[in-house]
This record gives sequence, C-alpha cells and structure tokens, in this order.
Amino acid sequence: MGIKRLIKNYIKDYRIKKSQKKEDYKLISAELIVEKLRFVSTSQEPLVSIIIPVFNQIEYTLNCLYSIEQAKEKTPFQIIIVNDCSTDNTLDILNKIEGLKIVSNTENLGFLKTVNNGINHAEGKLIHLLNNDTIVQSGFLDHLVKVIENDDLVGAVGSKLIYPNHTLQEAGCLVYDEHHIVNLGRNQSPDNPEYNFLKKVDYCSGCSLLFRKINTNGEINLLDEAYAPAYYEETDFCMRLKYEQKLDVYYQPLSVVVHFENISHQSEKVSSNKAKLMEKNSETFYGRWGKYFSDKMVIDCGLNINKNNKNSPILFVETFFPKFDHDSGANRIVQIMKFLAKHDYKIYLIIMNEESIDNEYIKLYESYGIHILRSYVNENAEIMTQKKQLKSLDCYIDKVWISRIETYHYFIKHYKSYLSKKTMIYDMVDFQYLRLKREIELGASTLTEKELHAGKEREMTAINNSDKVIAISETEKNFLTETGTDQNKVHVISNIHEIIKTEKDISFKDRDGILFIGGGNHNPNIDAIVFLHEIMEIVWQQKPEIKVNIIGGNMPENILQLNSEKFIIKGFVKDITPYFTGSKLTVAPLRYGAGVKGKIGQALEYSLPIVTTTIGAEGMDLIEGETALISEIDDKNKLAKDIIRLYEDESLWKKLSENSSKAILPFTTEGQKGEIFGLLNANK
Repeated sequence: MGIKRLIKNYIKDYRIKKSQKKEDYKLISAELIVEKLRFVSTSQEPLVSIIIPVFNQIEYTLNCLYSIEQAKEKTPFQIIIVNDCSTDNTLDILNKIEGLKIVSNTENLGFLKTVNNGINHAEGKLIHLLNNDTIVQSGFLDHLVKVIENDDLVGAVGSKLIYPNHTLQEAGCLVYDEHHIVNLGRNQSPDNPEYNFLKKVDYCSGCSLLFRKINTNGEINLLDEAYAPAYYEETDFCMRLKYEQKLDVYYQPLSVVVHFENISHQSEKVSSNKAKLMEKNSETFYGRWGKYFSDKMVIDCGLNINKNNKNSPILFVETFFPKFDHDSGANRIVQIMKFLAKHDYKIYLIIMNEESIDNEYIKLYESYGIHILRSYVNENAEIMTQKKQLKSLDCYIDKVWISRIETYHYFIKHYKSYLSKKTMIYDMVDFQYLRLKREIELGASTLTEKELHAGKEREMTAINNSDKVIAISETEKNFLTETGTDQNKVHVISNIHEIIKTEKDISFKDRDGILFIGGGNHNPNIDAIVFLHEIMEIVWQQKPEIKVNIIGGNMPENILQLNSEKFIIKGFVKDITPYFTGSKLTVAPLRYGAGVKGKIGQALEYSLPIVTTTIGAEGMDLIEGETALISEIDDKNKLAKDIIRLYEDESLWKKLSENSSKAILPFTTEGQKGEIFGLLNANK
C-alpha cells in the first residue's frame, strides 16, 4: 500500500472516530429544572397518552419531563404521571408544573397496576409507556407514531435504548426456548448498522413502548396483572399482540431514549424480591407462550438477530449510493429492496464507494428495514470497516444481487474473497452493449467496433459467470437468448412504479408547459434534450408561448447553453410533483438507449400524457393513440405535431391520462411480484 493511501486511510479513520465520539449523558439538578420547567406543552386533543409511573426519584422524573419538552415533537400528546404513593416531595413539585395530568394511587400498587391505572385514564388512542428514569431524544415519539399509523398490522413499536455512556442497552428483544431471552445489541455500539434499521422483534421493553389503547376486540389493552407487581409484563403483552391479535412488534431505531436503568418506579418490596419475582413470572410466561419458542439460542452469525426474517438474506451491491429521486435505476433498486424487506427478507446493502453514502437518505432506507453496511466505531473503539462486517456475515448471506456491469467486476475483484460461494444474481439494469450499438448506428458515438466488442465481452463474462441474470425488459432477454444464454437463467424485472394519488387534480385548462426529466450523466438524455430543442423550434412557429422545463442534475455545458425563457434548464429538483401535476404533457424524444425508460413510467404514475419515440416506449407495451403518442426516432415533424395536438386536444389528453393507470399496472410491485419471487425461489 502506497504512502498516499496510508495517509488517506488514516484521515478517514480519524474522521470516523471523531464524528462518533460523544460525552456521557448526565442529570440536570432538580433545582435548576424547577426554575426552567413551569409547564409542559401538551395537547387538549392528544393522539398519544404518555404514561409515566413514578415512585419517588423526583430528580429523574424532572429530567424526563424536561427532555420531553425539549424534544418538541409534532405529535399531539398528553402526559399522565401516575404517582404510586411517593414518600418524597414528588407530588408537591409536579403539582406546580402546568400541562401534566396527575393520577394518584390510593395505595402502593407496584409498577404493573400503576401502569394500568394510567392506561385507564388515557385520552389518546395511542399509549406510550415511558419510564421516568429516561432522557428522550428529538423524534422519540414522532418516529414511533409513524410506524404504527402507517400499518394496521403493527401492534407495538419500541425505541432504541442506550445507556448514559452511549453503549446500547436494547435494540428490541428475542425469545428462545429454555427460558433464554436476548436483549439485542446489549453493551454494543449504538452506531452498529445492525441496530439501526426498522425490524420485527419478539418484544420491546416497556421502558419506551407505543401501542393502541383499544385492541382488535374493542377492549382496552392492559398489562396482565398475573405478573404483578412487575417483570415479564411487557413480554407477555407483546405475545398477546402477536399470537392473539395477530399483530407485529417492531423496533424503531430512529426513536432514541437514554435509560438509566434500575432507577425507575420500584417499591422497596419489589426491589428486595426481584430475583424471586423474575423466576416466578418467567415460569408463568413460558407456561403460556413456550410452545411458540422452539428455536435454540445461538451465539454467532447473526442468527439471533434475524430470527424473525422468514426468508433468506440478500446482499445488494451498488457502486454509488442509490438516491431514489436522482435516477430511475436507483429508484428501481430501492423499490425492490423496500418490497423484499416488507416481505420478511433480510436485506443488506453495501456501497463500493463508501464516500458516496448520503446520510440524508440513510434514515429513510433504514426505516424500510434495509441494513446498510458502513464503517463505524465499535464498543471497543475499533473501526469496523465494510469488509470486516461482510466477512462476519459470510455464513449468513445466501444471495448476492449486483447491479450494473462496473459494480459486478469491482465487487468480484475487491470483495468476493470475503464471501464463500453464494448464489450470484447479476442485474443488468440496462444492456450497455445494446445501448452503445444503437448510439454508434445513430452516429452519436466515437466508440470503435473493437471497443464495443470488448464492452460486450465484459458484460457476457458477468452474465455467463452469474447463477441468475436480470434483464429490465423482454427486448434484452430476447437479445440474450439469441446469443446463447439459457432463457431459464434470465428473469425480467422492470422499473418499479406505483400510481400516485395527488391531493388535487389540476384540469387540462389549468395546466401549462411541457416537461422533460432526465439526468445529465446519461448520454441518451443529452442527445434527447438537444433533439427536443430542435423539435420545439418547429413547435414554436405555431405555438410560441409554450415553455419547456428540463429537470435533471449534472448537465454539461452544451445543454446549459440552451437555457432560455422558453427552454428552461432547471437542474436537479428535489420535489418534482408540482411539475408532473402542473405540466400539460411530458416529452421523451429518445433516439437511442436500452432497457425501460424511467421517465416514461414516472409520467404514467402521475397520469401525465406522453409524447415519445419508439425507443422511449420500448419495453412499456404502450399503444399509439391509446396510452401515448409515439413516433419513429428521426421523425421531428410528427413529434412536433403530436406535441401541438396533445397541447390543444382536451379529449385526447383526457383519454391518455385516464389510460395511464392501465398502462402502469404491469410495472407496479403487485404486477411484478410474481417475477421477483420467481427469481429468488428458482433453483440455481
């Protein structure tokens, strides 16, 4: 390794360690909080009732309340303090804080019955159990609510619990036979990617647990008092959600709660009998639920961690971090990973160019249940590189799904040695040889036949050496089979699209302008933009008022020079919805390329009528005059006429718009799930 590489790696390691170094959490004195915390910003119409049981320990309770106020959650909530006959000044101090709902037990009931008393007094439709010896972080409630509100099959969702010294206390829990319970991640680094994505678990600690007040039978969700005064009550509760109400329990790492542990509500009687109570309640729990837990607890290979994933793990490999809103290829792979994670596949994602990993997208993808391998500092202050993590996962990963030819060859050269033999899936994304061949035939490339042939050989090497191959359309599959590739080895998985419902449909008369969407890193897009400008010069002779918006990042200088009042180069736009809902039509005058064109699918998602070429329509089964207006690649005049016609003819516009949902249906996850599952379940 050269000196430059050593220095670069040293700097990289230093930055990683520096970025993840944190100070321990410490309590603020009760006196200081009393001065600051005159009220808590609660709601008169709460969605969530936060229930905090307390028995003495006022300093911890005040720190908990202060952290809730500082978090500034968007979710409307109330706070119910259930005082279990505290013997210190807890009640006197809390009565001075406005915004709290205080419920006082008439006798010391213990933790479990105190919680149930709070639930019975709750006004929100969601209950959040929260220990008083906690310091919540911003987003602690909003992220929990998002999970349970977005899926009716979610019964409960718990937080990432960390100790004050920033080690992990719990990332959800798993239950095994022989009275074995695993607190996932305990005493490990909270930055470990394994504990930073949404996942199903057997249960989460009642220290921070969100669930619905009313169960599927219309009854109040309460803890079972057979476990009174404490221990195993939340474990049993989550089992009732899973096996009686048929609901799932999730761990949500975006909800972070610091837990001091063993400080929260405990009477002296409970503390002194802890061991006996835990043994007694463990017997009760396994007597009820033991039949569901026949799995043996294991130590290695992540098998404990992933026991709730019913399907075999898949490692997805990309060169650059896929940003779903930057290009159709990235969006496609993200939608596939999201779909598979939802269907209980354990999904790993590794990025060859780790520096391209974008934190803005990481949390979103992890909320889909995707495990993103990236360097982090472990609990022993060691840097865990991607390759170290990959090696440790070798005995667990079953399939490797590699996108694009460049990624395939780089992975084989630099990463394949860290894994034993796996089912290798090569995802072409587009057939580069076919695209470049068409580019040469059009006279738009200086590539020689020798260079074209060498590129084809690289692709065929990947195709021949892989166990399975994914083509994006039947056109590519047919081309491969004609070259001798076994057709049973090739599976077609196209771009993934879903019909988008907007809040308000903008009428034909209220729409204005033309839309082209496509990034500047792709040569067919550059050629299409130049060609579109030539087409518009014909259109403007009859309709000079029509404006064109060109959306896409990384545009070269020759495209930027085309910018004008009527041909507007917008660059990358984060929110493209207003352009799809406000434009009169989209134009995709592609003259060469391969695969299925994402810009066509995007327009269909928004029911926006399309003018395109035979290349643009390729693989989408579009019908001229029914689902799009389609021209030959060199017919500028027809393309111009189609633009004017669609711009003026409301009945034609409505026809194409209304037929969009029919055209897009085969490209939805529902339409392609059979092919996806067929690929993964087919014999090697």
